[in-house]
Amino acid sequence: MRLVRHLDARSAGAGPYVAAIGGFDGIHLGHRTLIDHARSIARRQGCKSMVLSFEPLPKEYFAPQDPPARLTNFRERWRLLEADGPEAFCVLRFDDRLRSHTARQFAELLLRGGVRYVVIGHDFRAGYRGEASVDWFRAHGPAMGLGVAVVEPVMGEGLRIGSGVIRG
Repeated sequence: MRLVRHLDARSAGAGPYVAAIGGFDGIHLGHRTLIDHARSIARRQGCKSMVLSFEPLPKEYFAPQDPPARLTNFRERWRLLEADGPEAFCVLRFDDRLRSHTARQFAELLLRGGVRYVVIGHDFRAGYRGEASVDWFRAHGPAMGLGVAVVEPVMGEGLRIGSGVIRG
């Protein structure tokens, strides 16, 4: 598995990619579903699969005084992904610059980095004020050359599986 720290011409040259995008804190069943979906699409499209995450995690960035407890640290995430994961693990620095991207700028960043297809969860939001939502990607991604797959909630014991539920 290749570690990617920036989405640029260099990363694009190693693609094209189908990217599962999210925090991926814990690599739980919900995350595995996103990753497996990305790997499946990548095989069909003749692309490589990528997990795209952020450091710090957005929830940590927005609550620096009281960040949520991590389910795994970076090294543990790497090991879990490497065991049965994607060809690339992209970790973007989450800061004011990335946070201020419009939805279009965020999508253009993905495209510059070789991403040709995104796999996102039903509640995905990114960019300035969460503008890069599922609805936005469905409406604008294909016209920009970006395929979009949305994964519905993964349920277990009557609950939506997610990092918050697991933390609780």
